[in-house]
Amino acid sequence: GVPALTLWVEAGTYDDHHHTVIDTFDKVDPHWLAVDTAVMGIAAWNLANTAGPIGRRLSPAEAADVMKKSGVESTRQMVDGSSPR
Repeated sequence: GVPALTLWVEAGTYDDHHHTVIDTFDKVDPHWLAVDTAVMGIAAWNLANTAGPIGRRLSPAEAADVMKKSGVESTRQMVDGSSPR
């Protein structure tokens, strides 16, 4: 139920080499690394300087419902070891 953020990776070959023996620096696109870094920096700065909370704490049922509706229920199941509902 705690507000969380995630990044989605654009469809392509990312998962083919991410965290594998072939995941080397030659796979990095300097332009997109710079863009992603800027976006994350701006997001972090804005979140750090927000006057109030970014969202309210959800009940377990509300959190499960939001994750199911947004298509990330498998992530929750992976993290907490739960089975599909």
